[in-house]
Amino acid sequence: MGYAAIQESFEEAVCIKITALMANVALIAPLLGPLVGAAWIHVLPWEGMFVLFAALAAISFFGLQRAMPETATRIGEKLSLKELGRDYKLVLKNGRFVAGALALGFVSLPLLAWIAQSPIIIITGEQLSSYEYGLLQVPIFGALIAGNLLLARLTSRRTVRSLIIMGGWPIMIGLLVAAAATVISSHAYLWMTAGLSIYAFGIGLANAGLVRLTLFASDMSKGTVSAAMGMLQMLIFTVGIEISKHAWLNGGNGLFNLFNLVNGILWLLLMVIFLKDKQMGNSHEG
Repeated sequence: MGYAAIQESFEEAVCIKITALMANVALIAPLLGPLVGAAWIHVLPWEGMFVLFAALAAISFFGLQRAMPETATRIGEKLSLKELGRDYKLVLKNGRFVAGALALGFVSLPLLAWIAQSPIIIITGEQLSSYEYGLLQVPIFGALIAGNLLLARLTSRRTVRSLIIMGGWPIMIGLLVAAAATVISSHAYLWMTAGLSIYAFGIGLANAGLVRLTLFASDMSKGTVSAAMGMLQMLIFTVGIEISKHAWLNGGNGLFNLFNLVNGILWLLLMVIFLKDKQMGNSHEG
């Protein structure tokens, strides 16, 4: 609901900047969580983490109560499962929306697969230390943040369409570098890190704009559209991360990165469909 409320409450350039910031937090949190947790238990009792969670949740709740914009257009209507099902059916019949939502899932999957599998790939597969594992995360997530910072600078100067296309180049080049390097030499983990860093820079630049265009590809309420988009992405992430695990177990780094490259190619094909209309994302107003 957060994405939908923001998209309906702010003008395009501000929306894209806020969405990029939210995406940073959502993608980096699964990586920082275990690292911060490990550091915490060296200093304080592990039970204290739940106190921290409660405090952060209370701050979030207070902030939402004070500042959450109200964008609902059907306040007071009774919940009807039939109407709800009809709304979702209309959203999922929209080919452009489905293409955008699937594209967001496929393009983000390599990063989430890396978050999920990198401890096994780096520590178990490459026999590196936990410290070296942490160091190898820095360029990837640093590149993601750099992509978002560049996006923030370019949002008011470029159309959303051009930003997505601009981000597409490093996405495809990075995944290709990682796949080619690890197919040639399965233990080329530094090349893999370099390729994934280039890719992460690309999604930092492209994803927020794609979220914006996908939400507005359907005329239905943005809460319904956002929920449908989330469900499609969760399906891709759940199945895709499991496939990536088996890819690494059966084919090592090479097959893992080839799987990531396939996701990049699927994203590219879906973008051709999504951006077929030359006017799509070609104005600064969205």
